[in-house]
Amino acid sequence: MHINEKMFRDMIEGSPYPVYLVSGDELIITLANRATLEAWGRDMSVIGKRFNEALPELHDQPFESLIRQVMRSGEPYHALNDRADIMINEELQTYFYNFSYQPLFGEEGETIGVVCYATNVTEQENARLSEIKLRHSTDLAQMQRKLAIEGARLATWSIDPETKIGHYSPVLNEMLGHSGAVPLTYQEQLAQISPEFRQQVVDAIAHTIRTGEDYDVTYSQRRLDTGELVWLRALGRPVKNEEMSISLISGVIMDVTLQVRATQEIQQLHEEARESNEELAVINEEMSASNEELTESYHLLELSEGRFRNIIVQAPFAICVIRAEDLIVSEVNDRYLELVGKKRVELEGKNIWDGVPEAAEVYEPVMQQVIRRAVAFHAKEAELYLLRQGKPTQVFVDFVYEPVCDTKGEVSAIMVVGIDVSEKVLARQAVEEMEERIRLAVEAAEMGTFDYDYGTQELLGSERFYEIFGVPIGSSREEVINTYHPEDRSLSAEAHERAKTSGKILYEARLMSGAGSMRWVRFQSNVYFDGGGNPVRTLGTVLDITEFKALQQQKDDFISIASHELKTPLTSLKASLQLLERMKDQPNPLSFPRLITQAAKSMDKISELVDDLLNVSRINEGQMLIRKDWFDIDDLLHSCCATFRENSGKQFPIQTTAGLKVFADEHRIEQVLVNLISNAIKYAPESAVINLIAVQISSSVKVEVRDNGPGISQEKIPHLFDRYYRGDSSGIQVSGLGLGLYISADIVRRHGGEIGVESRLNEGSTFWFTLPNPQ
Repeated sequence: MHINEKMFRDMIEGSPYPVYLVSGDELIITLANRATLEAWGRDMSVIGKRFNEALPELHDQPFESLIRQVMRSGEPYHALNDRADIMINEELQTYFYNFSYQPLFGEEGETIGVVCYATNVTEQENARLSEIKLRHSTDLAQMQRKLAIEGARLATWSIDPETKIGHYSPVLNEMLGHSGAVPLTYQEQLAQISPEFRQQVVDAIAHTIRTGEDYDVTYSQRRLDTGELVWLRALGRPVKNEEMSISLISGVIMDVTLQVRATQEIQQLHEEARESNEELAVINEEMSASNEELTESYHLLELSEGRFRNIIVQAPFAICVIRAEDLIVSEVNDRYLELVGKKRVELEGKNIWDGVPEAAEVYEPVMQQVIRRAVAFHAKEAELYLLRQGKPTQVFVDFVYEPVCDTKGEVSAIMVVGIDVSEKVLARQAVEEMEERIRLAVEAAEMGTFDYDYGTQELLGSERFYEIFGVPIGSSREEVINTYHPEDRSLSAEAHERAKTSGKILYEARLMSGAGSMRWVRFQSNVYFDGGGNPVRTLGTVLDITEFKALQQQKDDFISIASHELKTPLTSLKASLQLLERMKDQPNPLSFPRLITQAAKSMDKISELVDDLLNVSRINEGQMLIRKDWFDIDDLLHSCCATFRENSGKQFPIQTTAGLKVFADEHRIEQVLVNLISNAIKYAPESAVINLIAVQISSSVKVEVRDNGPGISQEKIPHLFDRYYRGDSSGIQVSGLGLGLYISADIVRRHGGEIGVESRLNEGSTFWFTLPNPQ
């Protein structure tokens, strides 16, 4: 078994991949190889700690719950490319791992732990994400170019100069009224051109092939469906191969029927104007000028519409244009489609609320109000639940419903402009939540916070900060330092001087209050520097550690007392055993019984001290068991006093009611009584009589142990039931660890009772406790 365990540990430690073992219900890190510690940014101190204690940054991540799932089910768990945010060198860093959690079974088949294997795939995952982002950018650029051409309603074409094979986009079919499934060939397209322009088109293409110059021809032809005459303008440019010869002519075709007709109408008007008499000359000139202005306005209008569409398509934010009369979507860009999680076919040419029904209930009345009043509506960080890929998704959007008015001042369309600010809002909410957690943590820890500016020497502290030092809010740094103990006032300057190198401040100092008492505080802060390495400011906390210092002192005193108390019986026991060892071959009948009795007393004393320590340990671990049953309190009082009467020579009068019973743990209550009686004997040696009283009071039984000793001073009474506290107002040297009353108080409280003391100097003391005893 030991060989297998060693092999198992060597195998884990030798693995180049992170491997660790988590055991028990508390998820204790039992084993972790070097690769694991490097991945965690930790050292061997994490061994033996709880998983969430060793890695607190994983608290809000799923790893602890996954380990517990494997512990409960006994089934392994595997995951690929799982994200883990780990605190490395005080910085939260993101990694990706392939995880495998394998259950570890005990001899009876129960799950006793989980072995965790991990492989770092961060570089592969980052490379994959970069590739996806690059592919997305390329696809987006191609889509934008395509949409720009389609938005301008241009037909694209290309011709092979050698084969005369042409290729045309579907837009050209629409221009020519061609409804067939197969696009027209070059020859078929050429045959549709009006005869008077056909040779001109052929010559222009030949000229481009011969000279390499751009191609620009305007011609007419009949639509195949209606026979209507349309005018087209073809623009092209030769494409050269590596040998600098023309391998392709490509370009665009646009419908210029309206422009040509306008030009023809103008020419006709000019002809009519020449044939008119001189009286109409002025009118003709004005009409000509008007026509020119009209043509220019028409061209400007076309240009404006084209620019407007390009702006919508290329805008870095979501834009959707909706007709006011029927709420039909006339223009929408890809950013808007991404925002609402819809395809173009679901929105373009459709009623906006048919396309985005999940937002209709709240925002349809708003849009109608914008149409009626012609006043824009602005929304800041509006919370929406949009259906993206069939799932409700929470998003936050800044958007505007902007009315677009015609020349009559009536709203003809609504332009919706939106920006998805979900990441910003969620990030801010996360920061606010983290700040609130930090604030609650600081308040719960009763810490004071401060911010000190080295340049202005301005000190800004929290309310708790000034409360700790007992100075008014807004006090200066000098006023705070003046509350230090005189011997500690130099510590602040020394700490700030060290921080110029280390960047951190950490020291403890004593404070003197107005009543002359002394308290301890701990300073901890980080120093921030400018580009020249000069300290600019320091941010930190201050904590009152008076109770912590007192507890440390109590522990130090306890160690000293425990060492002393154990040394005496051990020395006596050792001496008795050494004498018995020497006399084992020639026993002395007079010395043997005395040495054995002495050794037994020493053992009893050691056992008593060890029992006190074990009881305190059980209390701390919550393992002090209480087994209740009915027993007679009068019998218990007489039983406890029997031994003390023989050994102490004192009188123990008992005052109680015959047959008074309580429901409690008799052994533990006896332990309490023995401790109170022992203390009365030790601390009141001159008291010849120690009274024991047990009476029924309301729904409780009250038990008292009363002596006529020197009493206890009032300032010590509040601390008598504290751990390690030993109160001796008489100056008499007594033994013990100062744990008896602490253990007794815990026993009584576990029974639901109370314990206390009433005493005055030179008037004796009465220790009492109550036990619930409903009649």
